[in-house]
Amino acid sequence: MMGTLTQAGAEEANEAPQAAASKEVLKERTPRVNGAELLRRTFDLDMRGLEQEAARLESLAWELDSRADSLERRARELR
Repeated sequence: MMGTLTQAGAEEANEAPQAAASKEVLKERTPRVNGAELLRRTFDLDMRGLEQEAARLESLAWELDSRADSLERRARELR
């Protein structure tokens, strides 16, 4: 009798993954979301605003770099 219960339990265990797989097929897939949309949804980030800010910071970096070059040249002249 013990062997019969074990065999029945084994058959149920084998059927469980198959049943779960067939149920999974019935679920609708969610549409894919691009990275910008995912960040916006998750962290409430505005990607266009971030791009504009990045462009502004890049412009400032170029300006500061040119000023640093000018200051270095002036410092060499004063030596």
